[in-house]
Amino acid sequence: MCGINGIIRFNREVLKEEIDKMNKAIKHRGPDDEGVFISNSEGYCIGLGHVRLAILDLSEKGHQPMGYNIEEDKIIYRDDELDKADIIIVYNGEVYNYLELKKKFNLETETGTDTEIILKLYNKLGFECVKEFNGMWAFCIFDKIRGIIFCSRDRLGVKPFYYYWNGEEFIFSSELKGILAVKEINKKENINKEAVELYFALGFIPSPYSIYKNTFKLEARQNLIFDLNKKRIEMVSWFLWDNFTLKPKTTIKVSHDEKCPVCGMFVYKYPRWAAQIWLKNGKHFSFDGVKDLTKYIHSHPKLNIDKIVVTDYYKQYAIDGKKAFYVIGSDVYGPMGEEAIPFEDEDDAKAFMRDHRGKKIVSFVEIELDDK
Repeated sequence: MCGINGIIRFNREVLKEEIDKMNKAIKHRGPDDEGVFISNSEGYCIGLGHVRLAILDLSEKGHQPMGYNIEEDKIIYRDDELDKADIIIVYNGEVYNYLELKKKFNLETETGTDTEIILKLYNKLGFECVKEFNGMWAFCIFDKIRGIIFCSRDRLGVKPFYYYWNGEEFIFSSELKGILAVKEINKKENINKEAVELYFALGFIPSPYSIYKNTFKLEARQNLIFDLNKKRIEMVSWFLWDNFTLKPKTTIKVSHDEKCPVCGMFVYKYPRWAAQIWLKNGKHFSFDGVKDLTKYIHSHPKLNIDKIVVTDYYKQYAIDGKKAFYVIGSDVYGPMGEEAIPFEDEDDAKAFMRDHRGKKIVSFVEIELDDK
């Protein structure tokens, strides 16, 4: 067990003392060693931290943050030399098949660590490197050349990854206490009421929610790609790279005064579940889930509908609701309980149904009010 920390800012510098505080807060995860990388540039400022429990390669060559200089094909494991690196990683976990990957891709290595394999496979394969990993992991890679932060969590979500994002500051850690060490969000006004409702309904707070506003858990099998130059974050599931693009997608826009006409809840509080009916006269209705949307349609059969828009669960952008695929009866719950989970691609829906114990996949017209 190790621990990872990081801060990315666009409005002020990141201080080494801040990363030190974060490392100290989760020191119990890695008592053997710790490291810090700081880079304050004109466009954005980054700090990365790591606390290590030494398992593979007990020497200093297993130190993190670890960097890779592509031109020199050299691994950098000393904090004061990380400025020379093109790619830098902080990583918690174990890739069990790292020796097989070393042989498969004919990788020359300097250390006995799986961390080095991750770095070099990222350089070779890009985001798709995660397809090759068999193991448990949570990591953050800073790609200096592309100006991208790439974060990933293993298929089952064994290794934790929390992050805070308010539009100007991105903070991540293996534990909430790492974020709390530098961000004073442990206040009543910052409690996420939606998460509290889910806790009392389910007995736990499911991903991606956390107890605090603007603070989330990276979901199992999910990857976070942060384009630092455009200040844009996108999510994608680990096996869906064929459909991935860094081009911006449209999300469903909901004003703060729009309530779901079925349950009366403010829809803007639940953006990942947002759905809309648009009428031919230009009027629209917003809903906090597909189930409430279908209830409204059934209770208003004479609606002159122009289009139906829903939010793709994995990609988190707006898709055509009439053409979407919906997973029924999964273990993922929406704001009002069991939901019909929408996907643009049928393969995504099949994978989600398999991994989340869904009962069936249906089209929009096949959704029944009593589907559970």
